[in-house]
Amino acid sequence: MITVDKSKLNINYRDAEYVEGLEKFAHFFTQSKPLADLLVDDDCLIFTYKEVDGVRTKQSTIKRIKVMECGEVLGHIAISERYRNRQSETVYEVSSFRIKKYRGNQNTVQSKDIKIALREAKKTLVSRVDDELKDLIGNTVAGHINAMYGSAKNQVRWDFNVEDEIVFMAMQAYTARKNNEPSFSLPATLPSTKNLPKHEAKCEMYQHWNHLKLALEAKQGHCVMVKADSSIVVYSLAQDSIKSYKHFNDLPPNIQDRFGMFKVFEDNEGYSHIGAKFDKGYFFVAP
Repeated sequence: MITVDKSKLNINYRDAEYVEGLEKFAHFFTQSKPLADLLVDDDCLIFTYKEVDGVRTKQSTIKRIKVMECGEVLGHIAISERYRNRQSETVYEVSSFRIKKYRGNQNTVQSKDIKIALREAKKTLVSRVDDELKDLIGNTVAGHINAMYGSAKNQVRWDFNVEDEIVFMAMQAYTARKNNEPSFSLPATLPSTKNLPKHEAKCEMYQHWNHLKLALEAKQGHCVMVKADSSIVVYSLAQDSIKSYKHFNDLPPNIQDRFGMFKVFEDNEGYSHIGAKFDKGYFFVAP
């Protein structure tokens, strides 16, 4: 008998049965890694349709079980099907961020032999050390900020007819030179700007993301990840240090004040004086 956390699984599917062989696979896995926690959510389900007496019904089955350690989801174990030589065969599947392959699913291995699968699971389903966590959180947050900065920059740029603005600026400079003036000025509203209120909103958003990007590059602020067990990992850029907090109330006051405001943020929303919220539990707290 295995203990699996189903609290994040849709209540309508909590009575779903495991795919044949998965419970046995999970039982042997927990024996080899007793400190690991198992959980099932909606991503672990597979749905099939069966027709009985002319009535088509939807059935749910648990295909995979996620593995968690120290509050972090490390990957999953599963029962899967693969095709070789035009034949289907049932295999044991292990997925982990530590698995690196060059072909197929790069983070997943499969084997018909349960012993080989268990050996791979024990070796790869291991929680990250501090340096690995710093790289994960820092690179993920930096990727999100750079992407949003690029998007905001493009939105401002696309508001203009670039050719018209270049010609207009060239003619302003030409007129200034003819009049022996050392400089020329541009109007606050450029000619090709059609919808000024929308343009100003885009400029303001660019300003926020630019400020957050500069703070990140200057090693200021905090990159944050919320784990599956709701514990919070804070990577402080200035100190190049990482620390975990079990509860929100344990956070330092300077982080807690801003972090609490993320509850009303949408994903990929950011402000220079607060920070930014991203998907999958990642945040940036402004300095």
